[in-house]
Amino acid sequence: MTHRIAIWIDHNEARAISLADDLGHAPIAHLHAHDQHTHPKHGDGHRHPADPRFLASVTELIAKADEVALLGPAGAKEELIAHIESAQPLLRPRVVAVGTMDRVTEGELATHARELLSRSDRMHGVPVVPPRR
Repeated sequence: MTHRIAIWIDHNEARAISLADDLGHAPIAHLHAHDQHTHPKHGDGHRHPADPRFLASVTELIAKADEVALLGPAGAKEELIAHIESAQPLLRPRVVAVGTMDRVTEGELATHARELLSRSDRMHGVPVVPPRR
């Protein structure tokens, strides 16, 4: 059985849920970044790169899964993927689906992640069985 998780990430936090084979899901982790943003009156007003400790913590979650759907707004997803590619490149193939979405509930995250993972399965020739209701 494949252990699939969905991770929603932005520059401040990451939420991970485990996706069961049916419609169920369970929270795994809720991580917060240690990085603070630059205030516009101090410095250049631009966001600093993501905290490497935060990215390492999220990478640890990915290491515990077989397949991951990575979702979130803006560039945090790309920073995490770049971190994985440089720090633990063997984990990169586990991120099988990436999507953009604003802050969501766990149920919305699970639904969207399942949709992305289903598309990934079809692209790779894996038979897709509709979920039990």
